[in-house]
Amino acid sequence: MKKLLLLMMLVSCSREPIDIDAAVEVGVLEEEDGGSIIEDAFVPVFDAGVDGGGDEDAGVRGTVLPLAEMVLVGRMSDGIYAYKKKVNIWECGVELDDRELSDLSLKYAFQIVQAAKGVSDGVGMEDRWVLNPWGLAGTIGHETKFDRCSLGLNPRKTAYRVGALKKRKRCISHTEEDVLKALKNPKVKRMYARTGVDLGVSQLLSRFYEARYDYKKMLNLKYGTEQAARVMRHRGRRHSTKRPWLYWRGSKQTWYLDRVERVMKRLGAKKHEI
Repeated sequence: MKKLLLLMMLVSCSREPIDIDAAVEVGVLEEEDGGSIIEDAFVPVFDAGVDGGGDEDAGVRGTVLPLAEMVLVGRMSDGIYAYKKKVNIWECGVELDDRELSDLSLKYAFQIVQAAKGVSDGVGMEDRWVLNPWGLAGTIGHETKFDRCSLGLNPRKTAYRVGALKKRKRCISHTEEDVLKALKNPKVKRMYARTGVDLGVSQLLSRFYEARYDYKKMLNLKYGTEQAARVMRHRGRRHSTKRPWLYWRGSKQTWYLDRVERVMKRLGAKKHEI
């Protein structure tokens, strides 16, 4: 019965029929009374690859997740799907259909949960600090509507003005190729040489990325999400807060906190998770 419920949750999370034999395995522990309990689930997720956030050639791979994490990824994926469906169905200049949006939502949810987990201290550590994945998701949702190829407002306006980027009628989403080309424009490079450009999935300024001159890497979903989580940990520790998005704009901004929390609610975060 537990196996059946777990498989039903997996199908629900993916929104697409899953080849159970090929994509799902369930880890089972035997109990003393002969029953069984679910330990881990082999969850189908999309590999963001190393060169781009939406590497189509990477296909689907499986990653073993604890049950609680799997459920969190599923909930967040549902929230991202609903949110993006309503506010922005574009990513990297492409208008997404339902299946593409479903796949993308799962990809984002998985990377966000893993990035938050990666910068959080282990259980039992003294002075433990944990990054709330809903806060990371809310910040990304507010900043880019989950579009890893997003270019900040001011550099985008500059790119339009100097002819490095062409305005679009239906959206402000541009392809990765066009964004990278615009950033290589001498006039754009010169104007933002000192300050950097707000770029990527969380609109982190390019000077705060560890690979600060590798724009292509900044547009990678996995890398961009991990870098956002890393900076959040730094600011959270620095300001002694578990809501580092309060300082995402460089200084304490309560209005920004309110906006991020509204997005968190829309994504499905419960009251105690905000």
